[in-house]
Amino acid sequence: MADPRFFRKTASKTLREIAELSGAEIVRGGEAVGDIEIHDVASLQDAGEGHVSFLDNIKYKDQFGMTKASACFVSEKLASLAPEGVVCLVSRNPYKAYALTSQAFYPDDFPVASISESAFVDSSAVIADGCVVEAGAVVKANVEIGEGSYIEAG
Repeated sequence: MADPRFFRKTASKTLREIAELSGAEIVRGGEAVGDIEIHDVASLQDAGEGHVSFLDNIKYKDQFGMTKASACFVSEKLASLAPEGVVCLVSRNPYKAYALTSQAFYPDDFPVASISESAFVDSSAVIADGCVVEAGAVVKANVEIGEGSYIEAG
């Protein structure tokens, strides 16, 4: 779970939505489990109800056996180790599926595109849409800045 002072968490997602965005397949619990709400991501040992976790290394099978997560990304060959009540989201790459899910819960915050009035931007410079040019930044002659770039001071 990310520190809320630094990361903004999005709304809960259903297991069906998580399976779709991660490319995983719900294989344990039937179709009805697709409506289970997941509120956050967590490690195997810290996960509880409403959390999704992952197992990608057999050496963590004991933690997997004791997890309280509602769901867990696992490979097909490790799914049989799942404790009672844990929905398995089978993936060829459980870590990647977990990372994609984490990214969906905690997307990067990017500032609103803007060019500071106190930035120096040469009149021949070309700045694409969606850029941020901070106060004190210098953009010299004939420079081209690509879409979505972030130019800090100095």
